[in-house]
Amino acid sequence: MRALIALAFTMTALLPRAVAQEALPPEAHAAHEAIEEVTISGERAGPGLWKIRKGDHTLYLFGTISPLPKKMVWRSRDVERALESSQVFVSNARASVGFNPITWARIMWNAPKMFKDPQNATLGKSLPPELFERFETLRRKYAPEKTDLLTQRPMFAGTGLLSAAISASGLTGAIDVRRTVAKLAKARGLKVIEPKIKLDDPLGVMREIMQFPPEAEVSCVRVMVDRLEGDLGVMRAQADAWASGDVDALRKQRLLDQPAEEACLAIVNGPKLAELVRQFESTWFDAAVMALEQNKSSVAVASISQFFGPKGLLAKFAARGYEVVDP
Repeated sequence: MRALIALAFTMTALLPRAVAQEALPPEAHAAHEAIEEVTISGERAGPGLWKIRKGDHTLYLFGTISPLPKKMVWRSRDVERALESSQVFVSNARASVGFNPITWARIMWNAPKMFKDPQNATLGKSLPPELFERFETLRRKYAPEKTDLLTQRPMFAGTGLLSAAISASGLTGAIDVRRTVAKLAKARGLKVIEPKIKLDDPLGVMREIMQFPPEAEVSCVRVMVDRLEGDLGVMRAQADAWASGDVDALRKQRLLDQPAEEACLAIVNGPKLAELVRQFESTWFDAAVMALEQNKSSVAVASISQFFGPKGLLAKFAARGYEVVDP
């Protein structure tokens, strides 16, 4: 669910946060033992490479995914061969904040406010009673030690629960395939392009986050709770499909995820956040197009969730007149 992860996003990724860890009580260990886990282990290649072509120029496009099975080791000889014949590697776009001591001091001062309800309400007051009861049932199952979620605003409580459930199910976001590909590219002497989006007004972005519409946050949390109650197995299946290179299954799952994504993207209604999302998409795409136009062979990585559908990356490349060849 790209939007859910993206909303944990930008500012929260840029801000250091200390989270107190408590010892798990005995009943928590029992709950964790009862959770079905992903069992994929060993070396996996992931999906094949899409080829975006213009004449004798080729951009090899590799789709990444997160989370992945904890015990999986990624290695793709297709990617290695593409890197051997390429001149440029295009990584994911990332945001950066320039170092200004006064700005950073103000960011750190205001950071805790992003995670709290504007009225200092607990989660039990912010969510409808029936939704809070369902949330609490899931929290006791997947994250009994994370009582701090009960004092956070709905959006961040929901992403915290989602992250804990993913980990408890044998998945992890710590396997960074993009970073591994970047290291392989550097070792082969390729030029590495990492598109960057500068946050010119990080405090303005924080203010928009703090002004998320409460009803939109509740709707997004309901989507997360529905997902965790009904089909956490879909997340495991999606990780399995990626590891085994099952592109058809990944394409179908993307279609199923769209309604959930739209519900959570309704939160991003401020102009600064909307522009940030637009910049992430356009900056990477422009860098990939430039790599294709200027080099005979290049490699790029992006989240595979962005590939499919009428507004996906593959459709955008085709609309530019490039030939798109599936793996």
